[in-house]
Amino acid sequence: MGATKTTKLIRKERVLFVVTEDWYFISHRLALAIYLKTVGYNVAVATRTNTGANLISESGIQLFPLAKMKRGSLNPLTALMTVFELAGIYRRFKPDIVHHVALMPVILGFFAAGLSGVSRRVNAIAGLGFVFTSTTLKARLIRLAVMPILMISLSGHRSIALVQNEDNVSTLNRFPITPRHFRLVKGVGVNTFEFSPPAEEPVKQRVVLVARMVWGKGISDFVEIARRFRDRGEDCEFVLVGGIDENNPTAVALDQLLEWKESRCPNWVGHKTDMPEVLRCATLVCFPSTYGEGVPKALIEAASCGRAIVAYDIAGCREIVRDGVNGILVPPGHIDKLEVATTKLLNDSTARLAMGRESRRIAVENFSEATIFNKIEAIYDEVLGR
Repeated sequence: MGATKTTKLIRKERVLFVVTEDWYFISHRLALAIYLKTVGYNVAVATRTNTGANLISESGIQLFPLAKMKRGSLNPLTALMTVFELAGIYRRFKPDIVHHVALMPVILGFFAAGLSGVSRRVNAIAGLGFVFTSTTLKARLIRLAVMPILMISLSGHRSIALVQNEDNVSTLNRFPITPRHFRLVKGVGVNTFEFSPPAEEPVKQRVVLVARMVWGKGISDFVEIARRFRDRGEDCEFVLVGGIDENNPTAVALDQLLEWKESRCPNWVGHKTDMPEVLRCATLVCFPSTYGEGVPKALIEAASCGRAIVAYDIAGCREIVRDGVNGILVPPGHIDKLEVATTKLLNDSTARLAMGRESRRIAVENFSEATIFNKIEAIYDEVLGR
């Protein structure tokens, strides 16, 4: 391993991440970027900046702020300006690999790479999201327009697409892309030392949902379960943890979140930076998402903290939650069954703690940062022709 690192320190290949928002890069890719630096890569990120610019720069990652990209925008002029902005960054940084994260960077980055002569691309499809899961007319029309462009964007003999679960592979393989262009990498990895189980289980029962505050993450079903527990006098706190996603068309309104915060049913606590402690203080993690998940980072972190999980049986959740082993999977939209599963695990500490131990084992064996980062390194070697 040491010899490999020495070679990479000499070669100094350049990797540029393209991510829509700085907070998402920090949450989902900063640890990978820092790791790549330790093995010799020269790493930069192009992203919209909000409050994360200092942290990115202090981590030793070169930052190219994006002024034109706007997540969720369908404006063709904005898209065109973003392509030219990205092409200029590609020409300045001269990346050996450009690592696009999510649909918009994949598509716009493809055109920018063509303009700037960048051929080696790693395209991370974190999940198929709103565009692929919503049944609204708007989403269906966007799908029709986006899919042909996405297929073109994922093409190229020096291009590899990363997908996080088998269902996403099956969905994309219905379109004319060569299977060799896909690699399955389940999630972004978790620091299993930082996200570790508590020394003692929490005294107060607390059910936690960690997610961006968008309806597709199962917010309304979680609220309904919280109200049912309250109405029958159960002494259990239900907590929503996550910030507002203003650029998502299905975002929960701030007024609604504040109303829940006031009533504490459930208690919305907003974005938290001390996630290991939040999860260690949870009796149970509930994730009734029907969103187009990749492998939810929140569930990987929950598993690493030794928490049992109740989730809807959808793509992505199935990758981390094994029904009857480390949690319970419930048919999507079946609130009564969600309530039954939540009640069962709250009342059966023996089963819950056994599932928590299995969660920890699954996270350490399959989802650690070391495991995921080694897979990414191998994919980079493949793209570079090593």
